[in-house]
Amino acid sequence: MDLIPLPAYSELTYLPSAPPYSEAGDAPSTSGSGRGHTLAQDGNVFANDDFTFDYDLFHVRLNRSRWRLSAPAYGFNGTVEGVVRLEPRMTHAVKIIATLKGKIKISAMERGVTTGAIIACILSKEAVLWSLSTHSGSPYGRDLAFSIPIPTYINGGTSPLPPTARLLHPGVSCEIAYSLNVRVSRKGFRFHKTLKIPIVYLPKSRPSFRPLSEIPSPSYSSDVMDRIVRFNVSPSWPCRHASVPEELLPSVMITLPSPLCYTAGEGIPILLTLTCRHAPMHNKLLVPNIHIQLIRQTEVWLKGGSNRLSGLGEYASLRETSRAKASLCHLDEGEDGVSQLYYRLKAGKCGGESSWAVSKVVNSSYYIQVNIKPPEVASNYLPSYRRNIVVQLMTDHWGTQDTEMLAMDGLPVPALGLAREAREILLI
Repeated sequence: MDLIPLPAYSELTYLPSAPPYSEAGDAPSTSGSGRGHTLAQDGNVFANDDFTFDYDLFHVRLNRSRWRLSAPAYGFNGTVEGVVRLEPRMTHAVKIIATLKGKIKISAMERGVTTGAIIACILSKEAVLWSLSTHSGSPYGRDLAFSIPIPTYINGGTSPLPPTARLLHPGVSCEIAYSLNVRVSRKGFRFHKTLKIPIVYLPKSRPSFRPLSEIPSPSYSSDVMDRIVRFNVSPSWPCRHASVPEELLPSVMITLPSPLCYTAGEGIPILLTLTCRHAPMHNKLLVPNIHIQLIRQTEVWLKGGSNRLSGLGEYASLRETSRAKASLCHLDEGEDGVSQLYYRLKAGKCGGESSWAVSKVVNSSYYIQVNIKPPEVASNYLPSYRRNIVVQLMTDHWGTQDTEMLAMDGLPVPALGLAREAREILLI
């Protein structure tokens, strides 16, 4: 029996090949700087020296990337620039449009099979490169340039655009993806041509104030002391416990630099103070059982009922992962009944952590978790202590934006530390 070949489709989505494996870093990389891919007429993908994409009888070329990624990448408030060229054989063109799009896709899975999906549009911005009704001259055989600035906020609102990412929860996945769509509209019943090129958006963020590197002692000026914030940690008892006078219970206080906004990968100074003047030994029982860690919480909003994906905003699927554990640097017990423990907590991966949120859809947040449990022999006489303190993490250091922009001639640098989650989008 003769095989009948399948017809070619008019819409093409560019999918980059997997980058070579490397143990040296988490970000995708290619063997050549700014290397792109071209799809030939026969559907085969081959590499060239630029981000050039060929489809049928028109070509798209994006500006060369300086970042060793397998797809075009852009930083905060970056601009997608490039040119489109039509071959003369692409006849009867009436309009050429380049559209920058962003979407959030939330999928439900059962036994590894997708059972439903919701897509929320967070960005749609277009530029008309040529139109028969408004432009003079022929569009064929010449470069049609376009420049589309990436907006700061979602659809003109107040929520910043989130980075390219893929979040996996039990039974739920969330993909945040951006693309450049180039469409050639043609007269009559002729096929329109559309090329979809995935791009990577990795916005950097920075603290508004220089964070404190150490918790100051009370002898410092009031201006310095205004830059710290204290939290009481309340005790909690099991269902059955002995009656213990309140003055015999240690009080717990956490001191952190203010505001609660820190740079990813840097050490966060933490002061934990135990006070129990009537029973100093109780402090000593708790000191070996103090655990402080940084937790990342990702939240994907779904809808309850039999069809979980019939809408957004009803309930949230949560996933928490530990990013780092605090290490004890110094223990001060100079004052009777008072134990001061100085910790340092690394704020996750350097450049690879970022707090962001799309209201009632998806968010990525962080908190410092303090957990103190008494030893088993004293569990009936001493309570447990637990508190979560929400903090914000930024990809870069305070005050580095101007220097970076000057060094890069005004080109926004992507947060390459976030490229690991972006890579999972490009390779699916």
